[in-house]
Amino acid sequence: MKKSLLLTLAMVLVCFALVFAGCTATDETVDDQNNVEDVNTNEDANNENNADNEATEPQYQYIDKADVKAIIDESQAGYVLLDLRKAADYEAGHIVTAVSADVDSAVSNSDNDTATANLQAALEAATGDALGGDNNLILICYSGQKYAQTATGLLQDMGVAATQIYTLEGGHNGWAEDADYTSYIVEGTEPGTLAE
Repeated sequence: MKKSLLLTLAMVLVCFALVFAGCTATDETVDDQNNVEDVNTNEDANNENNADNEATEPQYQYIDKADVKAIIDESQAGYVLLDLRKAADYEAGHIVTAVSADVDSAVSNSDNDTATANLQAALEAATGDALGGDNNLILICYSGQKYAQTATGLLQDMGVAATQIYTLEGGHNGWAEDADYTSYIVEGTEPGTLAE
């Protein structure tokens, strides 16, 4: 009798263990499903945020100095050269026809308002339109990086289409270091013209 009681008790314990193990597995499965749903929801939110960021991130396109030189040589309409460097550096020497649009305040002090006002004034002076009209804008900074990237963002925030904005590869420094291009550098506060 003891044997059958022990056997019955053992079977009850085994059944209890199986039921308990089954409940735990079911709970873990539900938890796993909830975790997967949470991960998918987070991924969807991240994808939406990335899409929003891509839509608001400035888009950059570059133009090489040979193409800019050709635009100057041929007096091609539809292009405005904006020199984004500090006004004192512009005055000391800038690429002919470029208009000063100092954005140093945005780069150095996060003063976007002053930099935006400088961009608008330069575009107004060059085109009669504070946004540059339908002209393509060629941005000239020191090296083709920080100042141009800052100005690209500001211009796009102003409403200028990304397709209208180009950055001079190598910037003013790359231009000035090339002997074939130094004759295109003029001094003063005005854009200047090519010497005949």
